[in-house]
Amino acid sequence: MIEEYTEKKGAFMGIAIINEKIMPLVGIAFLLWIVILSLLLISLLWKNKKAKYSWDKKGAKVVPLVFAVVLHILFGVFIGIIFYHISVIRF
Repeated sequence: MIEEYTEKKGAFMGIAIINEKIMPLVGIAFLLWIVILSLLLISLLWKNKKAKYSWDKKGAKVVPLVFAVVLHILFGVFIGIIFYHISVIRF
């Protein structure tokens, strides 16, 4: 069987099925992931020089962390939608 395959290498062709409707969702999920990562880096690396509130005195900014949590939830929803589209076969 291996000999037959090596002789007819060009006769076989692999087929990859890509659902093109999923690709925009993957792009949105990737952008959300980048935004979440950047918000976390901003909140951890951008220190307040003059803290107004008691939670700001510890270092990290709170508002980017809240946005990152909300976007993380949206990211989970988009990943769920992507898995739904992958697992459901439409005719």
